[in-house]
Amino acid sequence: MSVRNISLYALIIISFLSCTNKNSNDNTAKIADSIRLKAAEIKDAVVVSSAYVSTMKAEASGISMNIYQLIDGKPGFTITKPETSNKNILLSIAASFTGKDLASIMGQHVVDGVKMSGYGKPNGYCVILGKKMLIKEASDSLQYYTDKAVSDKGDLFRQELLVINGEAVPCKLFKAAVPLRAIAIYKGLPTVIETDGAATISDFTKALVTLGVSDALYADMGGWSYGWYRDKDGKNTHLGVLTPNTNNQTNWFVFEK
Repeated sequence: MSVRNISLYALIIISFLSCTNKNSNDNTAKIADSIRLKAAEIKDAVVVSSAYVSTMKAEASGISMNIYQLIDGKPGFTITKPETSNKNILLSIAASFTGKDLASIMGQHVVDGVKMSGYGKPNGYCVILGKKMLIKEASDSLQYYTDKAVSDKGDLFRQELLVINGEAVPCKLFKAAVPLRAIAIYKGLPTVIETDGAATISDFTKALVTLGVSDALYADMGGWSYGWYRDKDGKNTHLGVLTPNTNNQTNWFVFEK
């Protein structure tokens, strides 16, 4: 091999080693950034045992929102009032509408596999099977998932839709700007999202879509807006602005360990 060829060969090896070293350094930096990001997420999260609620703030379409997302726990629906003394409950909010009789619940529902009747026919529903939660239109497989919730001892409740498959659903519940809350699937996880202040239902729905929510149901608010979640020390943190009807709540959406 000539001196010229040897020099050229040496340059190729040096270039290859330089690129390999650069790629290795880049990968190390990416791994380090990922570890730092995960550490930051855990630090900011509300941690209770191995299950926790990640709390975030966001702004989309001019609407400020508070986000409560379930990590490594399970969602649920109950007609037994969740007590703040129950350490297995991570979050509790009013779910479907309560009737004028202050006893009935809107829509047919399933609690721990038991099917129950209710008044009215909202255009959406939420079904919970173990850790899996789906939000769907009432015209989409409602009977199938009702039967599935019964056979699997799961939960199902009905409520008005705000978002389905990433698209806004027109909702005419209110005309004025009021505090609002949604039960949603955001980034593939069960999530509760509420306005930080008042907003119209159309602006809130638009903000949910802009945020990237895939599916969402309205959560009962007004005087029923009382709820709570556990902070990082396991203490209860109050949710809700208007609470005079708290004692008349009949059903609840929860996050559990």
